[in-house]
Amino acid sequence: MKIYFAHPVTSYGTPIEQRVLDELRLIKFQVVNPNTPEHQENYQRLPREQAFEYFLTLARTCDACVFIPFEDGTIGSGVFKELETFFERGLKVYEFYSKVWPFVQRDLEQLRDRALTIEETREKINQLRRNE
Repeated sequence: MKIYFAHPVTSYGTPIEQRVLDELRLIKFQVVNPNTPEHQENYQRLPREQAFEYFLTLARTCDACVFIPFEDGTIGSGVFKELETFFERGLKVYEFYSKVWPFVQRDLEQLRDRALTIEETREKINQLRRNE
C-alpha cells in the first residue's frame, strides 16, 4: 500500500516527521513524503501558480493518507487540499495521534472546521518561524 504523508512545512526535518515515517515503515507501507529532495526539486522547478498542483498529483497516486496538523490541531490549507484528494476518491485518511494509537481514521466532517485559509496558513507558518 502506498501512503501519502501530508504535513506542514514547519514539521519538515523535525522529530515528529521522523516519528511518523518510522511508524509507517514499521508497518511496511511505501511512504510518499513530499519532503524529499526529489519532490522538493520538482516543486521548485514549476511556476508558482502551478507548483502546489505537483503535490496534489503526487497524492492522487497513493492509496491512503496519513497527516499531521499544526501543534494546535489546525490544518494548513495545503495539507487540507491534499486530504481532499483522498476523500474525493473515497479513500482513507488517518491523523497521526501519538497519545493513544499512532493513527486515527478521520472523515471530512471531522476535519473541515480545523482547516485554515491560505492567508491563515501563511500567518501561522510565519509566526512559527519567528518563534524558532
